[in-house]
Amino acid sequence: MSDDTASNASQIESELNELQSEFVEGFFAAADHMIWGDQTDYSHFWARIRELNADFKSLRLRHEDREALWHRMGEICDAVKEQQHSQRERKEQLLNENRDRVWNAVNHLKHAHDLDYVGNFLRGADLKEFWADAKEVSETFRETKPMRRSDREELWDDFQRICEWVREMQEQKHEEWVERNREHLDRWHAQIDKGEDMIEKLKGQIDHCEDLKADARSDDFADQVQGWIEEKERIIDDIESRNAELWEKIRDVEARLRN
Repeated sequence: MSDDTASNASQIESELNELQSEFVEGFFAAADHMIWGDQTDYSHFWARIRELNADFKSLRLRHEDREALWHRMGEICDAVKEQQHSQRERKEQLLNENRDRVWNAVNHLKHAHDLDYVGNFLRGADLKEFWADAKEVSETFRETKPMRRSDREELWDDFQRICEWVREMQEQKHEEWVERNREHLDRWHAQIDKGEDMIEKLKGQIDHCEDLKADARSDDFADQVQGWIEEKERIIDDIESRNAELWEKIRDVEARLRN
């Protein structure tokens, strides 16, 4: 009987030593690395404690051994409970810090670019800077772990709303820009057509003036008609020069529209 009780006490003591080493000393040594692994490890610990409770009920032990071993198991359980509570607090602190980090990134994106101003006076430089910062916010989401699912989803929705608003505004401004430039093209083409019509009329007038000059009965009248011809030729040169400038604008705008 004595040998059985001694063997049983040794068996429980050995199990307690393993628990002490693995879940108390080991947990304190690796606490910073087990924030997210603690649930599984603690479940394993308490499962083994339940097994020990069963051993205490089923195995024969001397009274003094039972008291000492039971007391030691209680101390181990208290230490693990304290460690478990400490890790929960560290987990909550880390979750809050990560939430705040991402919130600050999203909030900075929203307020650093004065989106109301951007909406009214959208410029390429504004957009380039915004999307560069938005990429950094996306990287912050990717790198910041762990986070509560509710925090991540809420902040991601806020981030997406900001990006979608700017994207819609960008598309709207682009459509307005395209429409404006197409109106410019229509107006410039109309001006060119009008200029070409004027050139044809002036050339016809010059032909008529050439006939008048050829039939002139005096040098004074011939000189006067020549002055008319030169004036009309000057006007033609001006129109052709203006049309050339308009064609240059048209080519430039059409190239930008294609891009």
